[in-house]
Amino acid sequence: GSAGTSFADFNVKRNHIYTVTLDVQGVNAGDNRLTVESFDMSNCGMLWPAATAGTARDSVTFDIRKCLNNGFTTEQALNAMLGSSSTLTADVLWQDGNVIGTSDIALDKVNGLLTVKSTKVTEGNAVVALYPDGNKAQGTVLWSWHIWVTKYRPDEAGIATRAANTAYPVTGGQVHTYGTEFQKENGLSRVIMDRNLGATKTYNGGVPQAGDNTADQAFGLFYQWGRKDPFPRVDGSTVNESAATGTTITIYDKNGADLDPEVSNADGTGYRKMNITGIIGGNANTLAYSVKYPLAFIYNPDVPYDWYTTATANQNNDLWGDEASKSAYDPCPKGWRIAPNGTWDDFGTDSYSDPFYFYINGEKQTAKGTPPVKYYQVNGRYYEPVGGMVHAWYPTSGYRDSGSRTNGEGMAWTIGNSGFSWSSAVGGVDGIRALYMSFNTTDLDFNNATGRAAGLPVRCIQE
Repeated sequence: GSAGTSFADFNVKRNHIYTVTLDVQGVNAGDNRLTVESFDMSNCGMLWPAATAGTARDSVTFDIRKCLNNGFTTEQALNAMLGSSSTLTADVLWQDGNVIGTSDIALDKVNGLLTVKSTKVTEGNAVVALYPDGNKAQGTVLWSWHIWVTKYRPDEAGIATRAANTAYPVTGGQVHTYGTEFQKENGLSRVIMDRNLGATKTYNGGVPQAGDNTADQAFGLFYQWGRKDPFPRVDGSTVNESAATGTTITIYDKNGADLDPEVSNADGTGYRKMNITGIIGGNANTLAYSVKYPLAFIYNPDVPYDWYTTATANQNNDLWGDEASKSAYDPCPKGWRIAPNGTWDDFGTDSYSDPFYFYINGEKQTAKGTPPVKYYQVNGRYYEPVGGMVHAWYPTSGYRDSGSRTNGEGMAWTIGNSGFSWSSAVGGVDGIRALYMSFNTTDLDFNNATGRAAGLPVRCIQE
């Protein structure tokens, strides 16, 4: 019928042709997210540093609907925030150097897209946060993304059938396969990065020597198991040689100034330390809190030793999507995910033998002996299989305590003596912990377990 015609009979009849015209209205009429795959749904984006200051080499665009996973923002509430008159804002939450400026962040409030670039020449890490308004206060963060500014391009390796124990060159470094156990767990097409997530260097070619003041750049960032946001590493120049502790690197705001203590503790830890019992209240978990406060290290000195909950029955074993699709909280970049348990089963069990050699002060240790009385920031291990091409460097970047040490919660320990890498799996004798690979000057365990509130490095594997 013609426009404005009224009908009393709304039945659809046989052999009749009906034309229906819909006028769909809404703030997201120009939204192309469903058809443009370049919009990133990961929690980390990799950017080139600028070749010349002021000129970005690339950018990454995130879909801000990721924030619907935070447990306190609904789709209706988010839609109400979108539009040309929206008060949404995005800015640098913290960075470990001059890697991102406010002018490098563009927020498309109509389509709900966040684009980040780097016009800085420095490699490093930044976290960009989305806020409901211009106040940009801790506790109102809707979601946050880790920006890894690096010359390392692991995606160049592509997808193909891989040989065991092989290194594949890419710009800025390599990607690796390990031995037969690695391929049993990860298939024949996946490779693993040659460095910890957030590291700006590694040692594919040679071992760091005594006095190397850049060795800590290979440490990477710390993560609590199941969380998407990183915590800063330790400054290698501050490592205490007798206690294996150190001071967190200075982190900065968007203007390059040291962060205010309201965001970053003034005691040198570089983040806020929060006891889970003081923030969980009557809630089943602290997931929403962890999103609102990306820099809050939530410690738990009691069973189940988990930042997420105080009750074993409420633990979430799927936060990092083990043995399933990549999860909403996986911290790895697009195309990569947290390595599963079993990734390191080729490394062996002997502290000083092939294929996972220990180095002390740049010297390969080929026989067991008394561990050194001092801890050196240049300690680490190479996975060096016989007949293989791989020289995969694992630094002794230490860990952040889950709350098991008195007055040590969130502090970094065993720097220069021990190295770690979270897996995506949970387990342990009691089944309430998370699994990881660990090594030190005397031991190697590729199937260890600890409380999920601990902060360990991670290494990403190809999806």
